[in-house]
Amino acid sequence: MGKTYVLLPSFEKVKGDKVLYAHASRILHHETNPGCARALMQKHGERYIWVNPPAIRCRRKRWTAFCAAV
Repeated sequence: MGKTYVLLPSFEKVKGDKVLYAHASRILHHETNPGCARALMQKHGERYIWVNPPAIRCRRKRWTAFCAAV
């Protein structure tokens, strides 16, 4: 499986259109599962904003070992 991303409508377009805002918001919420989320990219002026997918949760045993080592 390759790395993929979702290109959201630009900020300028979303800012002026309630339906497009709802669409972008739905995509954002859909891509919050750490197991299968994709990165998000959105144009803002002349730049692009990149949002990485959430990290996979650390298991309790591994977290305890990490905290003990610090």
